[in-house]
Amino acid sequence: MKADPELMFECLIYINAYYYPVYAVSEAVMTLAKYLSEKKDTPNLGQDAIVCFARIFVDLFKILLFNRFKETCRRLEPPYDFKGQ
Repeated sequence: MKADPELMFECLIYINAYYYPVYAVSEAVMTLAKYLSEKKDTPNLGQDAIVCFARIFVDLFKILLFNRFKETCRRLEPPYDFKGQ
């Protein structure tokens, strides 16, 4: 069985786009909770926040870039003629 790499990549991006809002909100809320927490001192919180939001924006950019690529570089099949012409 030969797998279609383009189809596999599209499925992975679709799954990523589906779970992206959950991931983005949870990462932002956890970073905010660390910032507001008074129980534990969190060193380098600014650096952690920068890395967290950079990952969120890179994933968003990846999803948007793939959608643009998919629309512009879609393989078009020749029209089928059922009359045998």
